[in-house]
Amino acid sequence: MSAGRMDENSGILSDAINQPDAILLASLFDAIGDGDVEEVKSLLDNGANANGVGRGGSTPLLKATGNRYLNREVSTIQEIVKLLLDHGADPTIADEEGRTPLHEVSVRSARNFQIRKEEDSQKVSDNMQAIQDMATSFIKLGASVNSPDKRSDTPLLEAVSQGSVGLVKMFLENGALVNQAGHNGETPLSIASEERHIEVVKLLKKAIAYIQVKALHELIPGVTVELLKLTVLTTTPWYIKPNDIDISGDLDNYGTTPPQETEFRGSSETCSLITDLEEQAGFADNPAATMDTPPLGGLDDGTTDAVS
Repeated sequence: MSAGRMDENSGILSDAINQPDAILLASLFDAIGDGDVEEVKSLLDNGANANGVGRGGSTPLLKATGNRYLNREVSTIQEIVKLLLDHGADPTIADEEGRTPLHEVSVRSARNFQIRKEEDSQKVSDNMQAIQDMATSFIKLGASVNSPDKRSDTPLLEAVSQGSVGLVKMFLENGALVNQAGHNGETPLSIASEERHIEVVKLLKKAIAYIQVKALHELIPGVTVELLKLTVLTTTPWYIKPNDIDISGDLDNYGTTPPQETEFRGSSETCSLITDLEEQAGFADNPAATMDTPPLGGLDDGTTDAVS
């Protein structure tokens, strides 16, 4: 072990010089930093703790996913991550800043590779797929897409800021809170708009529109005009444009639209209000959308686990 590495991992060794477990863990951090897959495997097979904690609360999994020296070698990182997970690494463990492996792969997700698209587009595609595969593994093992770090930033906010369409879609399908703001009060949609990530903006607006339409459907039985106005006009975020929500075309599980359902239940005033809102706002017709097949999957309350 080099002196530099020993110093880097002094948080591990400070109280345990010459203790085998501590030395194994420090060596594991070294091997991960070097991207030495074979050494990582050997150390894990010989008892290195896959959940050992180093400086700043870092774990081997956090070290691997946050390794900035291997930006282009994502396949190497993926191999190391798989080895760690196979040896019991826990992707729900956060460091002292509240960062989880899901935060780290989200940061890694796009910007470093989009810059080099002209250089090697296949490399970019392979890297992005590897990142999404790692994120999927973490979610399957219980990592939360809504876990904020100490700055209040979530994996979704990180993926949005990077413009990673694939990760954003995955997080939304797995219950990411689409309106949860980060450390500066910005929401995912405001960040995507500011960064001009157009495809991410489209995804987020679809997610928000679905949530609003579902809320409207849930209010239909016994709904009052006042409550409907409050739901549709007051709580709809300011950044949702009228044609993002199709009140007449969004069918429920029985194939009825809100106007049809309110008319069926005899609330003509409510039906008239919805119809007026539709005419005034110019909602686009979208007969294919149904409440049991939302635009992006389980977006309503985070209870639907889209990762199988």
